[in-house]
Amino acid sequence: MTRPAVVIGVGGTGQWILTYLKKALLELNGGVMPPNVRLIAFDTVSQAEAQKQVTGGIYSGEQAMYEKAAKRIGTVELERDVELIHIGGDCFPLGQEIARGEHPHLNWFDVDYWMNKAGLGRDNWILDRGAGRFRQFGLLAVYKDILGGQVRSQILKKLPTVINEVLAKSVAAPVSEIIVVGSVAGGTGSAMMIPFGVLARKMCGDIPVRTRAIVVLPTAFSPGRPSAELELRGGGLA
Repeated sequence: MTRPAVVIGVGGTGQWILTYLKKALLELNGGVMPPNVRLIAFDTVSQAEAQKQVTGGIYSGEQAMYEKAAKRIGTVELERDVELIHIGGDCFPLGQEIARGEHPHLNWFDVDYWMNKAGLGRDNWILDRGAGRFRQFGLLAVYKDILGGQVRSQILKKLPTVINEVLAKSVAAPVSEIIVVGSVAGGTGSAMMIPFGVLARKMCGDIPVRTRAIVVLPTAFSPGRPSAELELRGGGLA
């Protein structure tokens, strides 16, 4: 029998891990998910962008590449808006607000550098295609979502829901688990891993839970060029 757990995937690697985990759980449990396990993934890449890659982009016409773009294994994939949640969007207006001093708690974000010195275009601030290996943008996406409050924030609406569902079904269990999975090689997962662990633990209140992380290190990837490998390792070390 499965232990009560909420498994949170962050970034593209987190999606992959949760998709493989879902496939394994379905196979072991007669084609249905265990009632005391919930999977939820958060990523900056929107579903529209993923679909664009599949139907009109570089992955078109190739089944293996389709599955890669859609994070799909055979017929198994994460259910959109239930197990797979998009956060991010256009962060440029938030950057402008930070530049005006409107969010003192976000002064860790070097807005002068990213707006005026990093050589980024306006499109780089639109995170629907991912954070571009910039951890600062991945973390900014988290704050942008939470600033929406209980009404608009996907994190504040979706994450407590799955946590409460698991806790309600684990009364007899001595302890439930919060497991955060992802990679520290990119910009989204590496930025979101710690914040989501902290948020999830706080949402459990006084209920005893075990919080752990499963981290994919940069050495798991083979970028194919030395400069890209240095970028991956740099992100992991940071």
